[in-house]
Amino acid sequence: MDYLNNIRYINDDFARIFLKQLMPGVIHNFANPLNSIMGRTKMMERRVGDLANFLQEHHPQVAADIDAAIKKLDADTASLSDNANYFRSIFKVLTDKLYCLTDNGNANVNLSHLMKLESEFGNFLLDFKHNVKKTLILDDDIPPVPGNQSHLSICLTMMIIHALNMMDGFQEKELIMMTSRDDFRAYLTIRYKGNVPDANSTEDRKTCKINSTLETFPKQHEQKLLLALSLLEEYGAAHEVTENGGWSEIKISLPCSGEMR
Repeated sequence: MDYLNNIRYINDDFARIFLKQLMPGVIHNFANPLNSIMGRTKMMERRVGDLANFLQEHHPQVAADIDAAIKKLDADTASLSDNANYFRSIFKVLTDKLYCLTDNGNANVNLSHLMKLESEFGNFLLDFKHNVKKTLILDDDIPPVPGNQSHLSICLTMMIIHALNMMDGFQEKELIMMTSRDDFRAYLTIRYKGNVPDANSTEDRKTCKINSTLETFPKQHEQKLLLALSLLEEYGAAHEVTENGGWSEIKISLPCSGEMR
């Protein structure tokens, strides 16, 4: 095994250890102080309010003299509370994503819930967070589909990264993330625009379906996307990549109720 292969092997092994062993510990060590911060912040808000009410009732002159300071303290505690709640929300996104990635058993998966999680987790990618206009269109009544939550999560992440790569270098980037269904199948769709395919691969990308070969996708990130999509074949999934009216679209369909159609 040569030097580059050694480095690649070590990096891959570290990534596996980081995901399965280190990250749960990191999250656990963050959770305890976060819970304490949340609790103490709520307590501070109540105490500031109680102090202001007490002074107003029993020492009105003192209350008047320090009114500006009390209002500033109240605003500061409210800001602390807002930021603690925000930290808690992004922390939950991180823990939910980790759970998805490490949940390797087959189960019924709610695609709308998973798509919402992936859109929130995508905000850890700064380009996705700050430079992409995002629209989320979810079918709240979509039935669960049988599958592997880890594989679906990986696929959705790769679809987002693929869209970002394809939109790279453009000022205006738009991304639509959708779930939908018909009588037999449920659909995950990512639609994006902001990039024009290379001239030598435009025809290949117009309709790339499940039986496409890796040679259909000349760029490395496109090969990774197809490999990720192939994880879902075991669950009766099909995928389609199309372009129309300036929009590129990646659609995955999966059978509902365990029917392999």
